[in-house]
Amino acid sequence: MPHLGFIPARGGSKGIPGKNIAKVCGKPLIQWTIEAALGSGVIDRLIVSTDHPDIAQVARECGAEVPFMRPDALAQDDTATAPVVEHAVKSLAFQGTVVLLQPTSPLRLPMDIARCTELHRRHGKTVVSITETKLHPSWMFGLADGDRIVVNSPVAPQRQSQQPRYIPNGAVYVFDANAGLELANSIGYIMPAIRSVDIDTPLDLMFAEFLLGRRPAMLSETDLQAFADSFV
Repeated sequence: MPHLGFIPARGGSKGIPGKNIAKVCGKPLIQWTIEAALGSGVIDRLIVSTDHPDIAQVARECGAEVPFMRPDALAQDDTATAPVVEHAVKSLAFQGTVVLLQPTSPLRLPMDIARCTELHRRHGKTVVSITETKLHPSWMFGLADGDRIVVNSPVAPQRQSQQPRYIPNGAVYVFDANAGLELANSIGYIMPAIRSVDIDTPLDLMFAEFLLGRRPAMLSETDLQAFADSFV
């Protein structure tokens, strides 16, 4: 089945205006994702869904297609990802596998994309990239009366005695176009924290630029581990 690389990149970011084309280590943010997709060797067609002409122009210059402009109704702050994907699939009459790549994950590598598509081929289920979280849910508190901590569940024991917990890192989602993005019973692809930065705030952007500026252009898995260990 053909693989459609799909990058959703609306223009209305509130936290970081113009985020998707903000320069990170000299490149527009979205370019990091486009290059990883093209370098993975598994994408048959790469498109960007956007409502903003500047993003569309940058995407085309970086090697992606922008076959349509996203309707304003699908580019609101509260717009979910699923209907944006459905709009693209219907617009292109696409039948095959969708590889969803958020432009806010610039540290993913081509091999991450390729391995996720292989997992999807092997298992026939949605594949979601995840990363281990150090924060156990029982350590998440609420506040009442402005400043009183509310403990919602018994506090977990020391981290060393806990089972690992994982969260989606936003880097890669692979699923059948006909089935849509269905997370129930999906397959997890574990990525290290150093490749799991998801840019949502100016601090995230600064951290991603710090890491990207110190990462060689090509890294083996051994080198990646050594690079990660250098920050411990």
